[in-house]
Order: sequence, then structure tokens, then C-alpha cells
Amino acid sequence: MGLLVLMQTATGLLQRKSGKRIDVEMKRWREYGLGQFIHWGVYAIPGGQWKGKTSTYAAEWFRTSGLIIQNEYDNLYKQFNPTAFHAEQWAKQAKQMGARYLIFTTKHHDG
Repeated sequence: MGLLVLMQTATGLLQRKSGKRIDVEMKRWREYGLGQFIHWGVYAIPGGQWKGKTSTYAAEWFRTSGLIIQNEYDNLYKQFNPTAFHAEQWAKQAKQMGARYLIFTTKHHDG
């Protein structure tokens, strides 16, 4: 039993060190091919600008850029109201470009 645990641990370490997962779920995910990740969080509201200043950071880094007070950023969600969002249209367009999956990331580097 101890040898089996040691072998599994060693295999796991080698797997992580190489940076490639070889488990069934990862294999299936890789077979999907092209996919689309959409980063759409509260950082879309200021659009890289705050109180007349433009950020040099990517949108998802806006909270940590120092351009906005964190408390103000953390309250932007109250303004997030995507009334012109059409999920079916976005999915159709992703499918037309060959994407087999679509993932929304609403919170990334912003904490």
C-alpha cells in the first residue's frame, strides 16, 4: 500500500513539473480544440478610464492599478446592468468561428 501511494505521489509530482496534465478530463478538454474565453467583469464599466485619467493597464488589472480607490472599484458592481447582452447571439457567433466551448471570466486579477 505504501509503495502505491509513493508511486502515485511521484507520478503527480512529475505531472505537475512537466506542466502537462494527462488525466481523462484534461484529455477530453484538449480534444474540444478551439474555445473562447470572455473576460467581462465590473472592469468593463470604467473602460480603462477613471475621473479623466486613462489606465495603462489591461482592464482586468484596473482595480490594482492605483488609478481607482479600491472601495470605489468594489462598488462598481451596482452599475453593472448588461441590458444589451444577447447570450444567444454571442453563442451563435462563437460557434460560427469554430469554438466548441465558451467560458465567461467575471473576476480575474481584480481580486
